[in-house]
Amino acid sequence: MCRILFVESNKENIETVYGLIDALVKASESDNTYGDKSISHKDGFGYILFGKNGEKLHKVYVKETNPIFESPLEIATLKETLTHFERFTFGIHVRLKSEGAIDLINTHPYMFSLPNGKNLFFMHNGTLDKTLIEDEFSFNVPENVSDSLTFSYAISRNFKNISDLKELIKNGTKFVKENSGFNTITFLLDHSKIDAIITSYFKGKREYYKTYLIKENGLTAFMSSTLQQYLDKALQAKLMLIGDEPFKETIIILQDLLTNEVSIKQEQF
Repeated sequence: MCRILFVESNKENIETVYGLIDALVKASESDNTYGDKSISHKDGFGYILFGKNGEKLHKVYVKETNPIFESPLEIATLKETLTHFERFTFGIHVRLKSEGAIDLINTHPYMFSLPNGKNLFFMHNGTLDKTLIEDEFSFNVPENVSDSLTFSYAISRNFKNISDLKELIKNGTKFVKENSGFNTITFLLDHSKIDAIITSYFKGKREYYKTYLIKENGLTAFMSSTLQQYLDKALQAKLMLIGDEPFKETIIILQDLLTNEVSIKQEQF
């Protein structure tokens, strides 16, 4: 049970990006889409940010156990950091735990440094069957490790390239519990090359797990459902709903982020 936001943008859209970040903070404090009562996603947050000026690439990786809506300094720092880049991409995850302790280990995004020099970053909204994951990949993790961390550890050990990674992530839907989802953001950093894979999938609780997408000049954004309530009307009008036909159960592959050759492909599961 989480809220997530993905952005790839140039500096010309920075005010719009600020609005998306502010909407995430507000949605995290008060979310009325899960049940009869509003809930708060109060169990920590984190983000991975890549920024580029010319050919120079920068990375910022942050994880906190405080609620994002009680962290104005951290949000101000994120916004200020964005002003230093010509182009940037990031994923933010705000947690309401379903499994695992409230600590930095279980706070998304998870990062894995691989022997081949690649870095994998993974964040997830939903609840997975941890036992099924352990059985599928033949390993066991401690009880206090979350289902999302268990799954991301499994995929980090079993892929060689972006195609392998896509299939492993698609396979993750088999572990989704009822009335839950598999909304994910994955970044793959291979030296200076950045790719991302995004999924939108749910089994019940449609109003909570449906997602939205924005694609316009210089900006691509993917977000959890509740953010749309806190966006201005001009930005709401640009949202594309994922969760109904023809965009139900969608995987988006973005390759060569922060370059002039960005490729965006959208497929069905």
